[in-house]
Amino acid sequence: MVMSNYMDLLGMYAPWFLILFMVVPMTLAELVLCSEIFSLLNKEKAENSWPGLRKGASICLSIIFIFLFIYLVVAYIPTVAWKGPLDRLSIYSFLAAIIPAVYLLFIEIGIVGKAWNEHTKVVRHALTVFLFVALTHLAMVFGMIDPQLGGYVPPQGQMNMHMNMNGNNQGHMHMNGNQMPDNCPGNADNHMQGNGNMQMNGNNQSMSGQHNGHEMNMESNK
Repeated sequence: MVMSNYMDLLGMYAPWFLILFMVVPMTLAELVLCSEIFSLLNKEKAENSWPGLRKGASICLSIIFIFLFIYLVVAYIPTVAWKGPLDRLSIYSFLAAIIPAVYLLFIEIGIVGKAWNEHTKVVRHALTVFLFVALTHLAMVFGMIDPQLGGYVPPQGQMNMHMNMNGNNQGHMHMNGNQMPDNCPGNADNHMQGNGNMQMNGNNQSMSGQHNGHEMNMESNK
């Protein structure tokens, strides 16, 4: 299996890039969605702190994702070697999530939707977050697929490296299968059978010795 550039990105500086590019955006987006739901359920109450939580989480999500987008465009994408259409689709889906992220920021700071009532704002806000979650999950799904399924053919050296790694792993598994631990049931049975055979041989030798001794006594008495 060949790793996509999306998975390579998450594996860089482990575990920090995994946290930055997956855990933080997903956690904030889910927090925004939860606050949307609870703000609608508690809109009749005087003390409703969910809109404030929604606004803070939305602004944090937008700002963080803008910095991630800038890093990808400036520092990461110019250095990558594309691995087929699935690899491109994964990265471009992640980059496309900048559109709902910026739109979310504009809603919260008042650039967009000043004339909206609270219900309209919540609905537009929720749809924007859903679009963001859909794009980032699309990037994650296509990033976990082997790029070879989309027609990518790795270079010969890379193919040989993967074949050697697979061969070494199979050889290691074969050795582990032959070197069974002593506490395995099969080894315990063999051990018991071996002890039983040794005891039977010992008994046979003892009986044979007694029989020979008895014959010798009979001859001496004669």
